[in-house]
Amino acid sequence: MADLPESNEWTEGIYQLETSDPVLGGPEGIDNLQGKQLANRTKWLKDQIAKIVDGTNAIGKAIQLKTARTLEFKGAATGSGIYDGSADTEITLTLADSGIVAGSFTKVTFNAKGLAIDGSNPTTLAGYGIDPATKAEAEAGDNAKPLTAQGALWVLGKVKGFAKFTVNGSFTVPTGVTQIWLSGCAGGGGGGSGSGGTNSSRGSGGGSGGAGQSIQKEPYAVTPGQVIPITIGAAGSGGVGVGTQNAVGNVGTNGGNTVVGTLVTLTAGGGGSYGTDGTGGTRGAGWPNGSHGSDGVLAGVGGGSGDGHVGASGPFGGGGGGSRAVGSSASNASGYGAGGGGGAGGGAPGTPSSNGGNGSPGLVLIEY
Repeated sequence: MADLPESNEWTEGIYQLETSDPVLGGPEGIDNLQGKQLANRTKWLKDQIAKIVDGTNAIGKAIQLKTARTLEFKGAATGSGIYDGSADTEITLTLADSGIVAGSFTKVTFNAKGLAIDGSNPTTLAGYGIDPATKAEAEAGDNAKPLTAQGALWVLGKVKGFAKFTVNGSFTVPTGVTQIWLSGCAGGGGGGSGSGGTNSSRGSGGGSGGAGQSIQKEPYAVTPGQVIPITIGAAGSGGVGVGTQNAVGNVGTNGGNTVVGTLVTLTAGGGGSYGTDGTGGTRGAGWPNGSHGSDGVLAGVGGGSGDGHVGASGPFGGGGGGSRAVGSSASNASGYGAGGGGGAGGGAPGTPSSNGGNGSPGLVLIEY
């Protein structure tokens, strides 16, 4: 006995046996037609169920999961939501902390995922990982590295450093430096005051102060680590005017020497001398010298008291102006190393003479 052959197909309709149908067996017999049709449907249904089970076919009519599922994100971002298939689920993600505080940073480090993990605000080129040009590289014109401000000086003037002294101190020669260039001056002298007026003549003007000795960019050999004491020459003081009849004036004092260790001593400018009865004060010696004061004229001849004259100027300062008006002080020197102006003499007996002007102090400039 054989089985009926089955086809994997859905047969539309089941044949109804008619009273007129003969009894006929076999695969194509009319009596087996209904069973064959039902067998085809059964085989087709079985095949469709198997495809659903193995995932080949999706279930088109499912609208909700039997058990809802939790969807959860972890790592650089976290968040979760419930999903059962009946509707869309929206999940809000929260970024994990990066490890740096909130703020503004000029240098930021990122991880492989592009997230910032470190921030800082360096204040030096090295802090940014930048290697500036060395002295040799800067002078050779190496454009591969940036120049610092000092590097620009190396290029423009090949000057590594600069120091200025207006008060006493010391200079320590930096590492690698074997030569320095000195500029500076000693203190300028003060101007002398004029003399008082007398019965026989008007007062005479005081001599003006001389400028202190100066140098400019003179080279000196030095040793790295050498400590060089610096003494700055003081300014000379102007002579004080007098108001007593027949009195001579007062001298201006000398400035002070400027001393740079054992390398050089710059000599101070001299103070101007006082005026006497009828004779102007002598100029203060210096680099250059000051000016003599004018003589007072004889009484009754006509004219007035002797003038003081301008103090000597130097490369770092201007000399003080001399006094012309009786009782008006001469001007102080400006800048560094210049001489004070000379004071004017007194007029009539007992008329006060003018004060001399102060000189200006010394200076030291070091380039290396």
